[in-house]
Order: sequence, then structure tokens, then C-alpha cells
Amino acid sequence: LYAQGLIENNTDLLQEAVDTYMHCLVVWTRTDYPSEWAITMHNIAITFYAHGRLLKGSRTFEKSIASFRNSLAMISKEDDALSWAINHNNRACALLNQGEREDDPKLIEQAIESYEKVLEVWSDQKLSLHLATLAMVNLATTRKVLAELTRDKIKAQRAADDFEKILAVFDHACNVQCIKYCEAELSKANLLLESLA
Repeated sequence: LYAQGLIENNTDLLQEAVDTYMHCLVVWTRTDYPSEWAITMHNIAITFYAHGRLLKGSRTFEKSIASFRNSLAMISKEDDALSWAINHNNRACALLNQGEREDDPKLIEQAIESYEKVLEVWSDQKLSLHLATLAMVNLATTRKVLAELTRDKIKAQRAADDFEKILAVFDHACNVQCIKYCEAELSKANLLLESLA
């Protein structure tokens, strides 16, 4: 249901997927099946996120963020660093989208904190280079969004620096589309810097 709802941009299917996952929680309780419960909460969170992107307003993003928080409460960074990092990466996406919809810099700052946690795990445990690159691109993008919203020159410079670093250091880990995206975002960050000078 989730995949079909994504492919078809169908909010009814995405809501049905959430309802189905919620029914699973009746069997996979937090106490008796903590791992299955955490995975199901993550699935609910990503489904709410996809659903929220198709709707106006930010209430569904709030549900997504709460579901990620519930999932993260059951996942230990020490025991399952990859799942912990993936949850934080996806939570950051929901926070960024809600922050943009509400023009709320605090939510965007929380997204930045979550992306930084992903990179912390990557540097500590040498997890997937792909996940690290994705988190770095998302972090740089989120910093640029925050700089645009707050009209902050220091934040804009940090975003530009991040994109330059990605292009210089991680170019081998990026596909062509990612490189083009980073180049375009670097140009936008530099234009923002010029407008703030």
C-alpha cells in the first residue's frame, strides 16, 4: 500500500497503509516485540511523511516526527547504529518539511541536529558512505534553507562551505545528478551570500 501510494501519489492509499501499520501494533506491542514495534513505528513515520508531502499544512509531518521519536526510543545507537542513523535522517526530512511549511527556524535547526547525528554515527562507526553522503547533502541543503529563512550570512557561508566540501571530497560517492544538484545549490548559496553582503 505504501509503495503503491507513493507511485500513484495517492493519499487514500497512504492513509490505508498507516491504518494497516497501526493494526500491526495491536499484535507487535512495544513490550512483547520491541524490535518489530520500532520497525513498524518507523514505517508509520515514513508513510506519514510521504502523506504529508501530498497534503497542505503540517499536521501529518507532526505525526511523522512523533512516530520517528517513538521508533528512536526503542533503538540504541550502540546496538543498531544503522537503524538509528536512518531514523534520524528520515526524521530530519520531516522536520525540514514542517519547518519550511511553517517558516519555523527552530524546526529546521532540529533537522540540522538530526543530520549531524547521522554524520556522527558515520564518523564513529564507518557506516555506509552512501548514507553519509546523503546526510551531508541534506545537511548542507537544510543549512541553506535556514540561511534563506533567517537571512543569516554566517549560516549561508556555512552552507556554501558544506557544498564545496561535498564536491571536493565526496565527488566519487555522488552520482551525476547529485553533483549537479550540489553545484546548483552552491550557486544559490553564493547568490544568497552576495545578497546579504
